[in-house]
Amino acid sequence: MARRKTGTTTGLMTPKSKVNVSLTEKALETLETMTKETGLTKSALFESILTGNISVSSQHLKLVDNTPEKTGEVKKIEEDKDTANNIISQQLEQHKQQIKNLEQEVIKQNNLVSEKNQLNESLESALQEKESHIKTLESELENKKKEDKNIINKLSGNEQKLIEKETELATIKTQLEQLNNNLKIKEDELKKLSEVEESLSIKTKVIEELTQKISYFEQEIDKSTNSDKSLQDELTKFEKQIQEAQDKYNDLRSELNDKNNFINSLNQKLSQQESIINQLNQQIKNQKEVIQQWETEGNNLRLNYEQNQRLLEANLKTINEQQKLTIHYLESRVAQLETVSTIGEQALNKWRSKLYN
Repeated sequence: MARRKTGTTTGLMTPKSKVNVSLTEKALETLETMTKETGLTKSALFESILTGNISVSSQHLKLVDNTPEKTGEVKKIEEDKDTANNIISQQLEQHKQQIKNLEQEVIKQNNLVSEKNQLNESLESALQEKESHIKTLESELENKKKEDKNIINKLSGNEQKLIEKETELATIKTQLEQLNNNLKIKEDELKKLSEVEESLSIKTKVIEELTQKISYFEQEIDKSTNSDKSLQDELTKFEKQIQEAQDKYNDLRSELNDKNNFINSLNQKLSQQESIINQLNQQIKNQKEVIQQWETEGNNLRLNYEQNQRLLEANLKTINEQQKLTIHYLESRVAQLETVSTIGEQALNKWRSKLYN
C-alpha cells in the first residue's frame, strides 16, 4: 500500500503533495523504461498517468489527448512513438525467443558433452577390458608356447629314444640272423652225424655176423680136436679179423660216444639259442609295440599342437577384427560428437556476439 504524506506550498505554483511509492523490481524496470520513452520525470509520469494524459495498456504506453490545445504534429509524434514501441516490443520478443532457443541449444550441447564424456568413459572402460582380455590371451599364448616347447622337447627325446630302439632292434635282427646261420650249420653237422651213425650201425651188424661165425668155428673146434691146420689158420685169420673188427668197433663206439656228447651239447646250445631267439622275438615285438605307441602319442601331440595353434590364431584374428570395428566405431562417434560440439560452439558464440553487440 502507498503511504500518502501531505504538505503545503506557497506562492503562485499549483499546490502539490509528496507521495512515497513502494514498487517491485519488475515495476521499477517498467517505470525506468517508461521514463526513457516519454522523456518525463517519474513525478511527471505519475501525474500524467493519474490525470489521464497517459494511459498504460499491456506494458505499452499510450498518450491520451486530454488537452484541447494538442496539435496534429503532437498526434503524429505519439503515433510514431507507438509504432516504435510496437517494433521494440516485437524485437524484444524475438530476442527473448532467440535467447530461449539458444538456452535450449546450450542445454542440448551440455547434454551432448555429457553424453560424449559418458561415451568416452564407456569406451575407455571397454578399451581397458579389451586390453585386459588381450593381456590374458597373450599370457595364455605364452603358456601355450611353453607347453608346445615342452611337447617338442618331449617329442625330440622320444625320437632319440626311437632311434636308439631302432638301432637296438637292428642289432637284435643281426644277432638273430647269425643264430639262424649257426642253426643251419648245426643242422648240417647233425645230418653228418646221422650218416656216421648209419655207417656205425652197418659195421655193428658186420661185427655181430663175424662174432656169430667165431662162435660157430669155436664150436666146430671143440667138436674136433683133430681139425685141419687150414681150419686153425682160418680160425686164426678170423680171430685176427674179429680183433680188428672189435678194435674198429671200439673206435667207432668211442667216436659215437663223442658224437653223442657233441650232439647233446649241440642240443643244449640249440635249446639255448631257441630260447634266446624267442626272447629276442619277444623283445622285437615289445619294441615294435613301444615304437607304435610312441608314434601314436607323437601323432596325437602333433595334432593337438596344430589344433591349438589354429584355435589361437582364430581367436587372435577375431579379437583383432573386433578391435578394428570398435576403434572405427569410436573414431566415427567421436568425429560426430566433435562436429556437433563445433556447430553448437559456433552457434553459441554467434548468439553471444549478437547478445553483447
